[in-house]
Order: sequence, then structure tokens, then C-alpha cells
Amino acid sequence: MGQFLPEDMAPSKRPQRSTATSRQTKIARLDPVAEDPLAEKLDTIARQLKQASNIPENARDMLIAMLPDSLGVPKDQRHAYQQSFVEVLTKTYLEIKAEIQKRIDDAAALVEGSSAERASLEARQAAAEADLNDKREFRAAKNAELAKATTAFKGAKARLGDAEVDRASGDAELEPFFEKKDVFEKGLSNLYTPLRESAWNKQEVSELVSFGKIFSFDSSMLLALPCPLGKELNERSPFDSLVIKGLDDAIGKARAVLDEPLQRGATAKANLVAAVQIAEAELETAKSQQIESAAIAKGAQGAEQESHGVLREAKRAVEHCAPHIENVRRGCEQDREELSLFCMAFTDLAEHKTPSTEADEGVTEANMSPDAPPVSEPEESAASAEVNDEEPQIDLLRKAINI
Repeated sequence: MGQFLPEDMAPSKRPQRSTATSRQTKIARLDPVAEDPLAEKLDTIARQLKQASNIPENARDMLIAMLPDSLGVPKDQRHAYQQSFVEVLTKTYLEIKAEIQKRIDDAAALVEGSSAERASLEARQAAAEADLNDKREFRAAKNAELAKATTAFKGAKARLGDAEVDRASGDAELEPFFEKKDVFEKGLSNLYTPLRESAWNKQEVSELVSFGKIFSFDSSMLLALPCPLGKELNERSPFDSLVIKGLDDAIGKARAVLDEPLQRGATAKANLVAAVQIAEAELETAKSQQIESAAIAKGAQGAEQESHGVLREAKRAVEHCAPHIENVRRGCEQDREELSLFCMAFTDLAEHKTPSTEADEGVTEANMSPDAPPVSEPEESAASAEVNDEEPQIDLLRKAINI
């Protein structure tokens, strides 16, 4: 707020005033136990002067030291130097008041802004909570879908296993029929077909008869076979031809008997193969759905964790904001109280006057009496000299605090 005072500049020692007010002020100032409203107001002003960071320290010390001999003196008893010092204090008072008021205004604006910020943080927290709830519900739904897909996969896998078992069982049931049919066709190919148009020897006829017995050919027909089969084709009689035709019919009938279960088995086998293919397709679909549901459920879990982190940070911000706002608010209220006390104390002291008493009225009447001796003023010259000596100091003080 200006340059520092010279080091050798210190408040001059003033002669003790003879007034009762001056004595009471000094006694109250020296005795901390005494409950003096004047001393309390001077202490209130001194406290604010000590905290005025824009005033040099030595200037603050002088201002504080001169308080009792300026503001502590009733307005109607101040001489010119004291009044000049009160003017300096008034200028300083207005600056300190403006500084405190600015601090109050800044704190109030900060509280208002912080309140808006807290409201924003609380809205952010509420949004984070709502988002987290949505993420939880979404994850729960996707977990349910995953469980459903897993169940479908297990069911499809079980059905495929059953279909494969049924197909294997059907194949096993048809195997003897295929083997018997294979023996039948190979026997015909090796025994009957090559020799049908020529004469057979006894060994060949015997093997054919044995073959016919295996496949349940008519026994009467089998007994009649050696005769016609032992002849050449052109030597065979109509009866022989009838016997050969009976053999052909028996072969056809035996083939039909062997083909019938194979045909039924082929239809059943086709159905079983189709069932296996359907089960495989269902399993593949269920597997794909399970993989997809698992990926979505995992993503939902990650999103929920991320949302939980956002909510945690939002709560932390709200919790941190609350005490900060409260501290600023308390500081603002304390500054308001300090400013009120400071303004009240300074205004009261700046304008207070000597209280009227009955003794003073008696003295006045005595002085007005024509027989009363003239009142002497023994210290007037000394006071005037003192004012003249202290005028340079008040000028330096004005310069130090830029007044």
C-alpha cells in the first residue's frame, strides 16, 4: 500500500493529558481485566489493523499505538493533530472495510458457485446411479439369456447324442440282415447263375440244395432238383422246366424276404440320419448363441464395473465439495461478524463525545459567575508545541499508507 516508514520514525511520547477520559482510557488499556467498552472497541479496531496485509508493518504499529490518543479521545476534545490522525485512520478504515467486504463478496460468490457445482455433482451422481441400475438390469438380462443359451446348448448336445445312439443301434440291428443278404447274393452268383443253362454235377447240385435249405426253399422242390439240373438244357422235359421255374420262384421269394427288413431299415436309417443332422444343426446354433450371449454378458459386466467406478468418483466429488462449501460459508459469516463489529466500533469512536455530567454543569455555572477567577490553561503552549512537532510524523504516515 506504499513505502515503509523510516526505521527511526516511531510514535512520539506524548505528555499525559489531564483529562479524566485520558486517564480512564490508559487505565483500561493497561488493565486487560477491566471491562471498558472503549477499550473493547479500540481492541476491535487494532485487531483489524494487525490483519491489514496491505499496510507496512511499522505503519500498522504506529496506527495501533496512536489509537488511544486519537479515536480514544472524544471528538470534542481532539486537537488538530489528533483530528488529522483520525482522518488517516478513517482512510485506512475505509480501505480495510472495502477489503473485508470484497472478501465477503468473493466468499459469497464462491459459496453460490460451489452450491451450483454441488448441485451439478449431485445431478451427476444421480445420473451415475441411474446408469448403474440400467447396467445392472442389462447385465442380469444378458446373464439370463446366457443361462438360457447354455441350457439350449446342453439340450441340443444331449439330443445329438441320443440321435447318434439311435442311428448306431439301427445300424447294428440291420447288420445281420445285410450279412445274410450278402451270403445269399454271393451264393447265387457262385452256384446258380453260372450253371443255370448247363448240366450240373452231383457236387454242384448238393451245394445248391444245401444253399436252399439255409434260405428255407421248399423241401419237395429241393428233392426234385438233382434230376433236371443234371441234364443239359435241351434234354430237359416240361416237368424239369417246371422244377427249374420253382427254383427261380424260391430264389425270388427268398430275396424278397431278405429285402423286406433291409427296406424298412433303410427308411429308419434315413430318419435316424436326418435326426442326427437336425441335432447337429441345433447344437451348432445353440453353441453360436451361447458364445454370443457369453460375449454380451461379459461386456455388460465390464460396462457395469465402469459405471460403478463413475458413481464412486461422483460420490467422492460430492463428499469433498460439502465440507469445502461449509468452510467457505463459515469464513464468510465470520468476516461479516468481524466487519459489523469493526464498523460499529470505528463509527462509535469516531463520533463519540464527552458525556455531560452534573459536575460539569456546576463548573460551567461557576465559571460564568462574575466573581469567579479566570480559568488558566497551563498546558496550551506545550500542546501547541507538541502538535507542531508531530505534524511531520503525520505527513510521513500519510505518505507511508498513500493518503
